[in-house]
Amino acid sequence: MQSSQSVQRENGNRAASSWVTVTEPAELTAIYREGINVCHFPRQLDPSAARFASEVLAAQDFEKVLTVSTADIKLAGLLPAESADAAVFLADVHELIEMYAELLGASTLGVRVCSLHQAMCPRFHFDRVLVRLVCTYQGPGTQWLDAHDVDRSKLGAGAGGLADEASGLIRRAGAVQSASLHAVCLLKGSAFPGNAQTPAIHRSPPLLRTDPRRVLLTIESLS
Repeated sequence: MQSSQSVQRENGNRAASSWVTVTEPAELTAIYREGINVCHFPRQLDPSAARFASEVLAAQDFEKVLTVSTADIKLAGLLPAESADAAVFLADVHELIEMYAELLGASTLGVRVCSLHQAMCPRFHFDRVLVRLVCTYQGPGTQWLDAHDVDRSKLGAGAGGLADEASGLIRRAGAVQSASLHAVCLLKGSAFPGNAQTPAIHRSPPLLRTDPRRVLLTIESLS
């Protein structure tokens, strides 16, 4: 588990903050801490993988979903093209799958790579999963709210049809947090033991039709 140096920053300087930023993969175990529902790990991406995301994947509408056994990770057909850059990108996906599988002890994973023009989940919400890994390879990162900064009664129908910023869901100005480009972001869902009442509240970042496509990877445990 964590050492005293493992968490780089607990944001808002509040001991009860529900999210942390960490500095190395081993510290992603922070997601197991009671009260933590988002773990953010900024990282450097190989330039070849970044180039494949921005020049190939972001050039088209694309979505591919695979069910992957962690005992024998096979990613054939995950990408729409083959090249040296694609191989480096795929190696990064493989590494994140291994990281996630080891962290969660999962035997079967759902893996998705997609490139899209519009926000997939534009409203703040929570997921009925154990933990979802999200990595944005191109475009703005996933957004979330600290547990102190969200009125959960305003989620979904509770918003009365109003936008997140107008419904009262967001309790203070400047509360919306965003994952950095290429960062690993772990979002603890309502299916995580003991987390039914406090899952991570997050959304896709706003996008305009004139913006470049957003390219992202998601990984979640299926068993």
